[in-house]
Amino acid sequence: MIEGEAGTGKKLVAEAIHGYSSRSDKPYDEYTCTRGAKRDEVIRSLFGTEAYTGISRTLGKLYYVKDGTLLIDELQYIPISLHDDLLRLIEEGQYQMFGGHEWHTSQARLLFAVNRPFQELYKKRLIDAGLYSRLWGYMIHLPPLRERIEDIPLLVDHFIRQFAPSENIKISSDAIDKLQSFDWKGLNVRGLKRTIDRAISYLRAKRINVITAELIKSLLSSYEYENSSLTTDLWLIKNLNERQQLYLKAFKGKSFTTEDCRKLIKEKFGKEISKRQINRDLRELVDRKLVNRIGKTKGASYVLSN
Repeated sequence: MIEGEAGTGKKLVAEAIHGYSSRSDKPYDEYTCTRGAKRDEVIRSLFGTEAYTGISRTLGKLYYVKDGTLLIDELQYIPISLHDDLLRLIEEGQYQMFGGHEWHTSQARLLFAVNRPFQELYKKRLIDAGLYSRLWGYMIHLPPLRERIEDIPLLVDHFIRQFAPSENIKISSDAIDKLQSFDWKGLNVRGLKRTIDRAISYLRAKRINVITAELIKSLLSSYEYENSSLTTDLWLIKNLNERQQLYLKAFKGKSFTTEDCRKLIKEKFGKEISKRQINRDLRELVDRKLVNRIGKTKGASYVLSN
């Protein structure tokens, strides 16, 4: 069980657990549950669907991950009626497909993640007592980046190797100091990753290879909120991706759906985008209280927060 604020690097930790384990040569996959998800949707995604009248058999993530590692993110959004099924999967390695009665076995390592304190979620009855007791002894707490600035040089090195593996990109010690002195509230590791990505894009455009303190200062200024009258939520608007910024601009003052978003992206960028990606974009906006969802996930509409 990995707990930590949004953006603290829970998925990086999950990937590291897998990568440094004896299962590193096995498959790794992630399942992120969305707010308001229905029991049947989760079962189909994780366990698969058994063939029955008019429905073909489809395999879930557990089948494809085999004896590798599966991260189940946003555990608090999985319907509590499914927590007994997850507990059985953990303890006995067994599960049933949607619409089926046969028990299937899994040897996968299961990792779970939440973006709020696990104990708090249990007290709010979003986590079943049995599942809570089983996972409590295997907790990994990720403090926010502002409380572990000593990790920043290591993370920066990792992101440079990730974004520019064959380029001789360097970063000055002054630039590291700038990153360590910044308050990453609400941004965390995700914000640091985006900053390094933007810095590398700038270096490529200028055909240079050193990330300087001046460049970092310029990039961080777009996140700065210390002497501003902006609220944290408005400050975070600057850290949204281009699709999310487009939604906020295009749908101001009116409700919209995922289909409206899909059409907007098609019209603006001339390309299709998956419904899964749109749902992820909108979930982040809802979590940041920039957008309100009306109704359940399937068929829901959205409206900008006041």
